[in-house]
Amino acid sequence: MYGRIFFKNNEIKTIEQLLNQYGEDEFMSPYRSTIPLIELFFHNETEMNKIIPNYRSCNCSFEYETPVLRGKGKASCTDLMIYNNEQAFCIEAKRTEPEYENIIKWLKRGNFENKKLVLSGWLELINNKCGTNLTIDNISKMPYQLIHRFASVCKIGKNMKTENVHLFYFFFDGNNESIISYKNWLLKLAEITEHKINIKSFVFQITESECFRELEQVWDTCSEKIDLTDDVIQAIIDGPCMKIERDELNLGETSWKKISEEDFFNALENEEAENE
Repeated sequence: MYGRIFFKNNEIKTIEQLLNQYGEDEFMSPYRSTIPLIELFFHNETEMNKIIPNYRSCNCSFEYETPVLRGKGKASCTDLMIYNNEQAFCIEAKRTEPEYENIIKWLKRGNFENKKLVLSGWLELINNKCGTNLTIDNISKMPYQLIHRFASVCKIGKNMKTENVHLFYFFFDGNNESIISYKNWLLKLAEITEHKINIKSFVFQITESECFRELEQVWDTCSEKIDLTDDVIQAIIDGPCMKIERDELNLGETSWKKISEEDFFNALENEEAENE
C-alpha cells in the first residue's frame, strides 16, 4: 500500500503533477540534482528500497517545509522528507552544486541580530532532540544549509526514537572535492551531536539515456545558457532518463579520501582569508 506524496503542503498523484509544482527555473538545466532524485524515487524503487525499505508506504514530501522557530526568515525546504509516525528520513540531494556558504558568512549578510535568533531556533530544535548544548560557536564554520536541514528532521522526529531519525545526503556524480568536504561536515555534525541521529551519505553513479545525454550536450556547448525546461520535464515523464546505481567503491568509510580535521579547517581558514 502506497503512502501519500506531497510537494510542500500539496498532495500530488502523478509525476507530472509533481514536476509542475516546482519553480519555473528548477529544470532549466539538465544537471539539477532534483532530476536524479525524482528518477530514483519514481523509476528505481529497487535501489531506493535498499536504503529505505518500503519507502513508498510512508508519506513522501518533496520540498518539505520547516518554518523558522525564532526570528524571521525563510522556511527550510528539504529536498525530500520520507516519514510516518515512527520514523523520518531527511534527504538532501547534490550533483553539481557548490558547497553552500558557512554560518559565519551567512551571519554577515543582512540583519545580524535577527539571523542570530533564527540560528538559535534551529539549535533549539537540535539540542532538544539530541540532548546537547550546542551554541553558535560550535557550528560557525559549517554550511548553514546543513544545520537547518538537520534541525528539520529533529523537529519532525521530535517524538520518535532517536535511532529512527535520519539525515541522508545523496551525491549524484558530484565533484569529488565537494563530496569530501560535505562528508567531513557530516562526520563533524555526527560527532558534536553525539551520534544521536543517524547521519549517512550515499554516492551514486549516473548513466544517462541517449536522449538525456543530448540535452546535457546542448547545455554544455551553448555559449549562452538556454532554457531546457520543457525538454527536461518531458524526458523525466517518459523516463527513466538515466540509470542510477550506488557507487560501491564509496560505500565504506575507508574508501574516502581522508584529510585530518586540522588540515580541513586550516584549508577552510585559508580560503576565507583569500576571499576577504
